[in-house]
Amino acid sequence: MKQLVNLVLASVIAVPVFGQTSPKPPNSAERAQRQVKALTTLLNLTSAQQQQATSLYTSAAKAEQAVHQSEKDVQESLHNAIKNNGSVHGAGDLNQGEGRRCFLSDSLCRAAK
Repeated sequence: MKQLVNLVLASVIAVPVFGQTSPKPPNSAERAQRQVKALTTLLNLTSAQQQQATSLYTSAAKAEQAVHQSEKDVQESLHNAIKNNGSVHGAGDLNQGEGRRCFLSDSLCRAAK
């Protein structure tokens, strides 16, 4: 009987936990709006200053997205080069001399031996 009570209690507790979904992260416009709202509260920004801050945060978010995409592209290129034992554009041959593989610059590769 005690085991049955424990089982029922555990299932009652577990169902709401597993049924929850994680919230979506805010998009760049929502983040900018929150940041400007916080700055307005702290610094008593005028409407002109709020517009400038919104513009700055929006521009920064776009630049961040571009950098993130570039990083993803480089990572994918490196992954494909490793998978194919090839070279990455601008990184030279990954298979450097005597059958050794080195992903670091040549001097760092020698130091890592």
